[in-house]
Amino acid sequence: ALCHTHQDTRDNAAQEQAGNGGTGQNAVGDVQRANGSATKQGAASALFASTLQRIADSCGCDAAQLFEGSFLVSADNAHAIHPNHPEFSDPHNAPVLNGGVVIKYNANQRYTTDGVSAALFTQLCRNAGVSVQRYANRSDLAGGSTLGSIATTKVPIRAVDIGLGQLAMHSCYETMGSADYACLVRAMTAFYSHSLNLRLSLIHISE
Repeated sequence: ALCHTHQDTRDNAAQEQAGNGGTGQNAVGDVQRANGSATKQGAASALFASTLQRIADSCGCDAAQLFEGSFLVSADNAHAIHPNHPEFSDPHNAPVLNGGVVIKYNANQRYTTDGVSAALFTQLCRNAGVSVQRYANRSDLAGGSTLGSIATTKVPIRAVDIGLGQLAMHSCYETMGSADYACLVRAMTAFYSHSLNLRLSLIHISE
């Protein structure tokens, strides 16, 4: 679902930028997960940092400034509260199906979201008319992690972990809400169509 969302998002953003006379200003990379992150092309490899360094060099940019002005959206899915097993969810941080895009938090940074990246992405979603939910696993139950928290140990860029609420993650019958798909397309179209002001003292979305 997220791969298909990405294609719709890029097409929508390209049309919007063309209509406004603008140009694309975002690079997207997919890092390998199926065979593990510790491969030569996985999230824990040098590929991500090396690719961004080469982009900076080809544009005549300083890589450190490029990283400082960059923002990574790590998009995976999120555990929605399951009607048959609500006891496995944190009662105050459990998303529901068709409730909007989920921002994921973990105190040990198993998700890469922090306060600033969450504020930036939340405001972007609000500007796009997209509802936002929050997820954190129960503190007494170990949870998973994402490629975002691995990749950002290699490249110092601000990042947020997001997803869509779903039931039975990693099973053969994963279930998500159809309305959430449209929410993520709108949110990410806004992300690719606008500039994020990353100054900590002035968090807003620039047209």
